[in-house]
Order: sequence, then structure tokens, then C-alpha cells
Amino acid sequence: MSIARISQSGLTDGSFKSTSIANQQNKAFLVDSLIIAGGGGGGGGGGGGGGGYLNTYNNEPSGDNSTSLSHQAVLPGVSYDVAVGGGGGTQTNVRGYNGGSSQFGHYTASGGGGGGGSQLSGGGTETGRDGASGGGGGWRDNGQYSGGSATPANQGNAGGNGGQNSGSGGGGGGGGAQDPGQSAANRGSGLGGNGGEGLSSSITGSPVERAGGGGGIGRGPGGGAGRDGGGNGGNNNNGSNATANTGGGGGSGAVGGSGIVILRYPSRYTISQTGLTLTTAADGTDSVTTITAGSGTVSWT
Repeated sequence: MSIARISQSGLTDGSFKSTSIANQQNKAFLVDSLIIAGGGGGGGGGGGGGGGYLNTYNNEPSGDNSTSLSHQAVLPGVSYDVAVGGGGGTQTNVRGYNGGSSQFGHYTASGGGGGGGSQLSGGGTETGRDGASGGGGGWRDNGQYSGGSATPANQGNAGGNGGQNSGSGGGGGGGGAQDPGQSAANRGSGLGGNGGEGLSSSITGSPVERAGGGGGIGRGPGGGAGRDGGGNGGNNNNGSNATANTGGGGGSGAVGGSGIVILRYPSRYTISQTGLTLTTAADGTDSVTTITAGSGTVSWT
């Protein structure tokens, strides 16, 4: 007998040849997932990077516009690990912290990188942190500081560089799931770099963009813009926090957004959980479960 098939429009319940309901419920079925990690916190100069972005739904891309991942086969009655990463924190003038990782089954999305600090920290923390999308580089009068690298591959993009502009260099934007963060020098004297754009998924039934980078600090003219859940950079001060459950990077000196895990599966199955905060809604012949917090397990009957 065949276990399941995938349609162009998403997941189907599969074509079981057995007429026994009990036998059907002992067979594997396919679950689509969108897994986004927590975004990095903004530093004293650079914006935070967006959280890692992994997608299996309907041939939509994963981070850095990479190929959609394979669906996961699950068995009724078996528990599968799930975690939703928190957004990265921030500290005055120094580097922000990386976001937390998110997981479903054998896929794990890494947290976004924290943004770089400023010369006001006393030096040594201006480079953006590496992450799924790298944090933007910070600022210092006597040097241009690089954004963090995107690591592991195929989850996001690098952060933009901080500016060197004789006392008015801005911070770089954090990388996003779709594009790198913008370097401050590409915006002009004293302007912070914009965050990189996130990616859009219709796994819930409607397109939503997530996992964008946070904007870098401005040194007079203005901070950079956050993208797709990322926070805006401030102007000579802290910017805005990223939006919760988007995996967006925090604006300069602000907190990254928490991640999210979204599961799509045939509606004839009922999901159960431990340790998680979730809601389930119907979309056509599928159920869509959105998990917004926690670390635990899911199973189906």
C-alpha cells in the first residue's frame, strides 16, 4: 500500500488501499512545517539578524532563497520534539545576543545573530555576531566594522557593515531570510543600514512575511528600517523591538522577536501537545497548528 501523496496545492491525506480504519491510523502521514528561530537582539550600533527560516510547504523557499525542504513523515501515537526560540536580548552599547533556536522533528532553525556594539562600549564588540542571519556591524570613528556571517548555510543572510564617517558613521542592518542587511555606507553619512528582507509563506492559507533584519543606529540623520518583523534602528539611541513570533531582528539596542513553528497536516488527524502554547485552525482539507511558545512534544491520533 502507498503511504501518502503530495498535491500541488499542499498536503493530502494519502491514498490508503486498506479499508481498515485501524490499519490506516498506524501508517505514516506527511506534515508540512515552517520553522523560524528567534531573531537576534540589536547591539549599540548594528541591527539584529533574523532567525533561521526552514520551510517545507508547497515548494516555497527556505532561508537565502534555498530549495524547499522535504516534508516530514510522522506516525500516529509517536511524540515529536518541538521548540520555539526566544528573541535575543540587548545590552547598552555592546553586542546584542543571538536568538534561540526553534525545532520540529529532525529540523532545527538557528537563532539570528546579535547586532554589533558602538565605540561607547570601550571597544572590541563592534563586529556583528554570526547567526542564521548575521547581525549588523556596529560603528566606531576609526574603522568600518563588519556584519556577522550567515551560518549555518541556507537559513538566512549576512548582516551589513557598520559605517566609518569621522564621528557620524551609522550601524549596519541585520540580515534577513531573503536578503543581506544593508551596509551603513550605502545609505550616506550618519544613516543606519536597513535590515534585510524576510521571506513570505502561505502555510496558514494567507501569505505572511517573517524573519526580516533589524535596522542599524543612525548618527544624526536617522536609523535604518526594520523589515518583515524586524525593529527599526534608533537615531542616536535605542530603536524598536522586533515583532513577537516573526523571528525578526531587533533594531539597534532593542530586543529580537521570538520565533514560531507552524504545522500543516490532514484534518482527519488530531494533534496533542505537552509544554507548548498553540492554536489550531482549519484551511480547506488541512489543519494548521501555530505554536508560539514553549519546548515540548506533539503527537497525533
